[in-house]
Amino acid sequence: MNIVVEELPSGDVKLENCNSRVKECEEYLLNSQWVQFQYLFKQLIKFNEKNRYEIPEAFSTAFDTMKKSAISHILKNLEIANIFEDFKVWFQRLSEVVSSKEELWNIIHTQANMSIRVTMRQNQELVSLFFTPETLFEYGIKPFMESNVCDFKNVMNEENLIDNFYGVAGFVRACGLSTTFESNNQDYFNFVEKILVNFVNLPDFDPHRFVWLVEACNGNLKIPPATFREICQNTIEKFSQQEFKGQLMQKLYKFCVLSTSPLMQTFPVIQRCIDDTYVQLIEEQRSFSRRYIFSQFTSIEWNGKSTGQVCDQLKCWTLFVSNVSLRLADKPELPKMILQDLLDDSMSFFEGFFADAQPTKEKAIDMRCYILHIAETIEEFYPGPIPQNTIYKVWYILFIAAIAGALEHELNDIHYADAPKPDTPTLGLEHSATDFTSYTFALSVLSKKFEVQNDTFTEMFAFIRQNIKYP
Repeated sequence: MNIVVEELPSGDVKLENCNSRVKECEEYLLNSQWVQFQYLFKQLIKFNEKNRYEIPEAFSTAFDTMKKSAISHILKNLEIANIFEDFKVWFQRLSEVVSSKEELWNIIHTQANMSIRVTMRQNQELVSLFFTPETLFEYGIKPFMESNVCDFKNVMNEENLIDNFYGVAGFVRACGLSTTFESNNQDYFNFVEKILVNFVNLPDFDPHRFVWLVEACNGNLKIPPATFREICQNTIEKFSQQEFKGQLMQKLYKFCVLSTSPLMQTFPVIQRCIDDTYVQLIEEQRSFSRRYIFSQFTSIEWNGKSTGQVCDQLKCWTLFVSNVSLRLADKPELPKMILQDLLDDSMSFFEGFFADAQPTKEKAIDMRCYILHIAETIEEFYPGPIPQNTIYKVWYILFIAAIAGALEHELNDIHYADAPKPDTPTLGLEHSATDFTSYTFALSVLSKKFEVQNDTFTEMFAFIRQNIKYP
């Protein structure tokens, strides 16, 4: 078998013959003498780079024109190639004519109109031959972000933004980047930040999904950790400046959920917002209780006929407590201290309210009903251990109820006794809606809780029972 070795042209290119060598190279192109063309073209490039400050303008113009002709000629052949091996040959020739991998990428994606359909495997073969994963990402990320795949114009909901994340994450994965690669593309960073900012700008975004999105971006988008941390902090700072008129619990909830993110839980802005919002929420809750609930208790009168039922004011308070409890159960990320403060604050009010009460014998029935209901409500709804200060206030009003319901001889013969359930609000004392089952036992248990104040018992009994007359 005879192997034909094509004769290569002279590699001698100098100032004296550079223009003629360009014409010679162009003739090789027109005659499809690719071996000769490629060899001489490389020599002309070397000459151009070596003598860039000395070469005549005529050479530069002629060389640029010839290069454009070569690219145009190769593109035409790429566009009509319908066999993969032929396509690959022309692609190789194009890569040898262009100045850089970036120029090759741009030409392929902006000037070529190829008809060939390649398989995924063939596409991967082409990519691996002419580009590294890093150059694929570098050259492809900008047009990808500008494509319809990543559209911010019609963002209506969380799904649109999550689709944008999946789109860019898919692009990153398709590039086949190494585990250690980290981008330094500022436009790319801005794009990712735009996804996050748009998400928190949605009127009622799901903070759990946002946490997932942040962690997914952090683990998949090849952004340097310090840079991504800054992106997230900027996003949260912007979110923290939004107004939440009348929605402090919703704001607190969102920040509490954000604090569950392994990344974001270290952000000072999140802890600051949690603390500030909690203080505002507690102030608002206390103000609401005083203005719309506790203020209504002033209309309760301690004379007249009893109903033996919980009054409307207390029903309103119980409903408020129940609603807060349900909201916390529905959003377990919220601090239980919200309900704790409500109940602690309530007991401060009830302690003073019932300490001043002097009901008639008839209305003492209602007072006992109210107090027993309050104690049961505290026992049912208080989240976690009850502070000593609060539980003593519950026992104190229970003591008032026992004093108001006992007979004179029971008050005059008190013997201390241990409570069946010593650390609970009701102490395990059996009772109906309005009365203790045994006032003797209730007085024995409750008076022991206030043993240190026993020198005031006589005065206390007289004050509470001033309007209670037994035949």
